[in-house]
Amino acid sequence: MDVDEFLKDFPCCACLKVIGENGSHVNHILMNRIIPDWMVEKLNWYPYWTNFFYFEFKCAESIICDKCLEKWKNKRLKIRFVVRYDIENKTVYYYDVNRFRELPLCYRCVYFDRQTHREIGAYRCLAKRKMLEYVPTKRCKKFVDAAEVAEKSLTVIAKEEGS
Repeated sequence: MDVDEFLKDFPCCACLKVIGENGSHVNHILMNRIIPDWMVEKLNWYPYWTNFFYFEFKCAESIICDKCLEKWKNKRLKIRFVVRYDIENKTVYYYDVNRFRELPLCYRCVYFDRQTHREIGAYRCLAKRKMLEYVPTKRCKKFVDAAEVAEKSLTVIAKEEGS
């Protein structure tokens, strides 16, 4: 079964209208909301994505219609729910997005060295090339543009119908 065809009959995570009635695409939005590990295991959560800079995190996904996608691109849309699919039982579960904590900013920073943190617990800034005595909470101003480009690349829009 094609997942997008299956999802067209379910509500958009922003406007709650049936996705198939508001356009021809199911748009998958990768949210910066962390799904706790116990939920992934107990609820057999699918789908989830892992931030490609820090693979320990499992984050949620939302599905939105074409009309809401345009608003979302212009930052005029608030997504209210994240989803979990059960294709076998033909069900989609909706969860309030506020129920999940946000991915901490320091872990979204492209220039924060996760490998060093995982191995020895120390924080090392790749931009400043030095060990830090604090937990980074924001990006180095010098690298903001590159970080924004990387963050945008975390968003995946589903393939067009028939392609």
